[in-house]
Amino acid sequence: METKDNRYSAGLVFLGKKHCDTLSLSNRLQSILEANGQRICSVDAMSETHFRITSDLLVVDLSVPGKPNASDHADCHNAARDQATADSNATQQVLDQAELIIKVTLTQLSGAAKSDALAAKRTSQACLATLVCQMAVWMRPEHVQWFSPDTILDTDEFI
Repeated sequence: METKDNRYSAGLVFLGKKHCDTLSLSNRLQSILEANGQRICSVDAMSETHFRITSDLLVVDLSVPGKPNASDHADCHNAARDQATADSNATQQVLDQAELIIKVTLTQLSGAAKSDALAAKRTSQACLATLVCQMAVWMRPEHVQWFSPDTILDTDEFI
């Protein structure tokens, strides 16, 4: 998960097996975006496991890969090695046990709200929080990965 300019990522972390229909998830995300005032301009199937939803102000990428493997979390493994704390060890254990991580990345389009960068940043973060919170409520993952690879929250804590 990453944070760069007005691009933010989060993930739903499932420890048990979970079947996910990417098309159905994409449709639900579109409904949430529209309910929050976004006008959907396009929806593209980038692959079987990756959809891109573009609104007038945002791009949302939804990725539902198969079982995560060690290479998927190389950044998190490096972070865990660099920080020998109990939290990073617990985070690493969660990621090692994960059967599925659904990734949601939100990018604010360059023309949107350039005049007030702080307001644009807050709007992007709030939109991602709304999407991930509503997904967490209906899908009930064990954990939510928020903004950075080493920030793992219990779902109830996040909601």
